[in-house]
Amino acid sequence: MKPDLSVIMVDGGFRERFDTLGSWQNQTLAAERYELIWVEYTDRIAPAVQANPLWKALALGRQESSQQLAYAYNEGIRQAQGSIVVIADADVSCQADLLATILEELTDDPELVLYVLRLDQAPQHVRADQDMAHLTATCTIKHTYNFGGCTAVHRRHLIEMNGYEQLPIFAGYHYNGGDNYIRFKNMGLKVRWHPTQRVYHAHHPSPSPAKFTTSDAQEQFLRHRAATWDVLAYDGLDPGRNRPLPARLAYPSDWPVVLTERGRYLGPVCRPAPLWRRLLVRLRRRRRKGTP
Repeated sequence: MKPDLSVIMVDGGFRERFDTLGSWQNQTLAAERYELIWVEYTDRIAPAVQANPLWKALALGRQESSQQLAYAYNEGIRQAQGSIVVIADADVSCQADLLATILEELTDDPELVLYVLRLDQAPQHVRADQDMAHLTATCTIKHTYNFGGCTAVHRRHLIEMNGYEQLPIFAGYHYNGGDNYIRFKNMGLKVRWHPTQRVYHAHHPSPSPAKFTTSDAQEQFLRHRAATWDVLAYDGLDPGRNRPLPARLAYPSDWPVVLTERGRYLGPVCRPAPLWRRLLVRLRRRRRKGTP
């Protein structure tokens, strides 16, 4: 019998902790109803995963120094047998009822895309024997827009949008989570953050500055995606559906750069209303008040 739900996590030989895996293995959802898939970008699967019979471990054998993890996510989607896919950071822990909650909510609404907020741990709280009780007590909201912390969606929607974007600009520190978020909305799906469920991210050193070399190109691409209501990956899951990237990306040139913890995000300009409109509003207010 096929599982109802597939959990996908990826690595590129850089994961530091594997004690988080236990929370995904010990769920209230019956074990036969979900599968756990680990995709390694290189050819070296971590021993802690390789020796764990509960995880289906795959290795892509890719050797690029600036990794394009979208290839790993897409391979996980290909291998997934569940009709619902959960894609989570490989270094987050979760509560025991998370998968049961996801399965119930996405079964009730096939058009729902469910995001789970990631809470982060400050460095002063790190200890060697971190369990769920310690993580829940020491992890707090660091930012509210981490689209890659944990996402749950019906697999057919991922197939429809041709999976993750594999363009070279998404190498290194990738914004695939933000790209998917835009495409889900462009598809007309119901995007929602779960009000109570959380995933917990133990502290580790930040990526080196070299990882951010493609950030500007990704940000421009996300503006293009949002401005054109585009959905399909240009280089994605199905090579037969791939298409060339336009020579000139279409996006509003007057969208500003907004600095954020995660890097830079480009959003629409909030311009004041034209002078004539402001004068008209003032005139109407005066008339309502009976003043000249």
